[in-house]
Order: sequence, then C-alpha cells, then structure tokens
Amino acid sequence: MFEQQRAWVYFSYNNMRASIAKVAQHANVSTMTVSRVIRGRKNQVNPETYERVMAAVRELNYVPMQSSFQNRHVETSTIGYVPHRAEVVRNEIDSATLEGLCKEARKHGYDMLIMLRDETDYMANRQIVRFLDRRSDGFIILSPRCGEWQDLFEILIEQNVPVVVCYRRDVPEGMAWIDPDNENVMRLAVEHLVEHGHSRIALLVNPTQATEGIEIIEQAGSHDHFDDIEREKYFRKFLGELCGKECHGEILRALNKKWHMFPNTVEFLLEHGITGVICNDYTALQLWDMAEAAGLKIPEDFSIVGIDNHSDGAQRNLTSIDFGYDEVGRLAVEAWVELHSGKPAHECSKVVPVTLVKRKSVGKPRNS
Repeated sequence: MFEQQRAWVYFSYNNMRASIAKVAQHANVSTMTVSRVIRGRKNQVNPETYERVMAAVRELNYVPMQSSFQNRHVETSTIGYVPHRAEVVRNEIDSATLEGLCKEARKHGYDMLIMLRDETDYMANRQIVRFLDRRSDGFIILSPRCGEWQDLFEILIEQNVPVVVCYRRDVPEGMAWIDPDNENVMRLAVEHLVEHGHSRIALLVNPTQATEGIEIIEQAGSHDHFDDIEREKYFRKFLGELCGKECHGEILRALNKKWHMFPNTVEFLLEHGITGVICNDYTALQLWDMAEAAGLKIPEDFSIVGIDNHSDGAQRNLTSIDFGYDEVGRLAVEAWVELHSGKPAHECSKVVPVTLVKRKSVGKPRNS
C-alpha cells in the first residue's frame, strides 16, 4: 500500500498533475469556484457545488501546484519548524522550544518558518506533498505522532532533506533526534523519594486510546508514547538498584483520553499503599488538587515529583525534573546545522541534560 502511495506522490508531484482549469471543466464550474473550494471557503460556495468540485478533485487526484521557485532545490537559509500543536504561543513546550530554536537559528544565519497550515481533507498524502514543497532547507519537528508521519520520514530521507526530531528517539536511520536524558530523569526522581524514606512508589504514565479506567501496567513497553517506554524501563531499574527488595513500585495509567485524572485515583493509590508518585507536572497538579479535596496533605500523605518543571508547578512548589525546553530547541538547531553540512545523523543526535529542582512536594511518609 505504501509503495502505491509513494508512486502516486512522485507521479502527482513531479509529472502530469491536474490543473485548476481541468478540475473546473470536470465539475462544470469556473476556476474561481474551484479556487474557493480548495481554500476551504465553504461560505462562498453553495453545498451542491462544493460537493461536485470535491468529487472532481478526488477523481482527478488534484494536488495544489506550488511555484517553480518553491519546488527547486535551492538554498533558502530557512529551517521549517513543525510544532506539536498549532497553538504554539499557548503551549509551553512549543513556545519554549521555539524560543531556543530562534536564538540558535539567528546565530547560524537562518530564518525559522513555522508550519501552521491546516491539512485539507481532500488531499491524499497531504503531509508528504506539503513537505516536498521546498520553501525551507529542511525541518525540525516537535514530537511527531505515528501513522502517516512514518511514511513522510522515509520519503524525506530518500529526498535527502535534513530533519531533526525533538522529544523522541525512535526515528528512521538518517534522521537526527534531540531528547531529554530519560535515564537520569528516573534516577533523580526515584533517588529523591527513596532518600526521604519512600518504599512504595508509583509512576503515572500517559493515557492511550484504549484507556478506560485506572490500570496497572505489567507488560514492559506497553505504551503509545516513546518517553513512557523509556521511563518505565529506568523506573524499574532504579527501584531495584536504590532500595532493593524492600521497595515496591507500580506503573499506572490514571488519566482518560482527555488527560483528566480518574476520580478514584487517590483512593486507588491509598489502597495500594503508595506514598510517592512520579509523573509529568500536568498530572502532578491534578493529583495534588484531588488529594487536597479528599482531605489529604502534600507532602505528608503523598509526595510528588513532577517532570518538565512547568511554570504552574513552580508556583505550587512542586519538586520537578527540569531539562529546559529552550535548550532542546538550541540543540535541535545545532544538530540540524551539523546534519545539513553532511555529518552522519547518529553523530548529530543529542541527549539533553536534566536536573532536579527541589521544592516542597516531597517529604517523609507519615508512618515512617
């Protein structure tokens, strides 16, 4: 199936592509009407005409034609940045990473092009076509998802487009990655809790599409998120190394698909004797609120170590692991420049150092 898609991309993008005029003739409308439809201006076209144009677009495998300048392999002194979320300014990870990207890009004489366009619903292989539009010299991609992205990655490598991926390492050979030191994330978090006398510790991980209620994760690597797979491995490792057989740990999913904590999470933790919890800051603050609503105190009844060191967590005095999103951005540009200059991808990839920021969410267990 993928080979068929890829063949379609090369044929459509480089050879005999349908024009707007051909689509208009096929749908028996004006070229202006086709233009309005492919720009998503439904309010300017009646529904019957819109559907007729869309049918013609699909039948003819229409792909928007970019200018010859955009499709030439010329140096643009521009790096394309693909954020995790389109609301870059409102998302702390995206905005802080972008800050580091911009500072480092400026040092190397590059502009940043933020890729924000919505994908049109009619365009097969929409991401592949979009990224072969050479308005930049390559891309830095923030935490891409799976599926169509994997197809895109393989084609970008074949086209020798330099790409750096942030916040995950499971990328194809030929791409560089930038990722926090997950081993040290877990070492610092577990070590800090053990030093305060905790022997029953839980790691709360991200939800999956199949999440329906709180569940204990027993099968190693049974996650959708790269960081969870890495952190689970090191969580188990350091539990054994730092406190031996007397230490017990659980890996839990306690959030639904909308990232809201299940109402019985606190009761579940108490039933299992958990006194120390490790999770990202967003989850940590939810747990903190739920514990206080149940009449419990932090850190007397629960000690919590967050991951990410978000500003909201800092305001609540949440102990957290910090690795600096801006540093991820800075290193991503550094890696991209190295990759663009011909250095092998595995030599460009970088691990971002982490530190423990001690605040007031960790203390000795009440019964210690």
